[in-house]
Amino acid sequence: MSEWACLITGASRGIGAALAVRLAKPGRLIGINYSASDAAAAAVAKAVEAKGARAILLKADISDAAAVDAMFEKLPDLDALVLNAAAAPGYARLHETPPAEFERQWRVGALGAALCCRKALPGMMKRKAGRVVFVVTSAAQGAAPGFLGAYVSAKYALLGLARAVEAEAGPRGVSVACAFPGMTDTDMIKDFPRPVVEAARETAGGLSSPEDIAETLAALVEAA
Repeated sequence: MSEWACLITGASRGIGAALAVRLAKPGRLIGINYSASDAAAAAVAKAVEAKGARAILLKADISDAAAVDAMFEKLPDLDALVLNAAAAPGYARLHETPPAEFERQWRVGALGAALCCRKALPGMMKRKAGRVVFVVTSAAQGAAPGFLGAYVSAKYALLGLARAVEAEAGPRGVSVACAFPGMTDTDMIKDFPRPVVEAARETAGGLSSPEDIAETLAALVEAA
């Protein structure tokens, strides 16, 4: 019996790392994509393998088409793809946000996901099986927050991509799901103003942990 294979983008830390460990079981291959943090990614791989799964480290800038092509050459046909990678959000007024920040957010958060889908979907559609999970954000539901214009616009683009993938690949056996986590206690929010973070902690739901979000994502990935 072949391994069940899942690729998680942005899996060296935070939500992606927690999900990699949560999905790890004997008979599974977990692809750990990351862009820079070799030591952190290696630690995730070690934790995955401690649970009996096989880990493969996939260092690649997913906003680079050639890097994505090379990454997928190392992967078998995927059973699941989790599009979790995102650039750490800057916190600034819209008119003070430089154009380069918009491009950085869009390239990682939206283009990177599109490039991965471009490589993963043909095999899934040929086999009429597979799951693609898009990690969006609660900020893409309801009223968008201020001071996160570049980040939120990239996430809305990701949501639009998810709908397009669902329309094209859904009728050919590929299931598509979106998750909308709220503010999560990861390195992504380390540069946020402390009053904003503390206010989130004091809300009814409080800050989520990466492990909490990983449970939600795992349910989407493993849904029958």
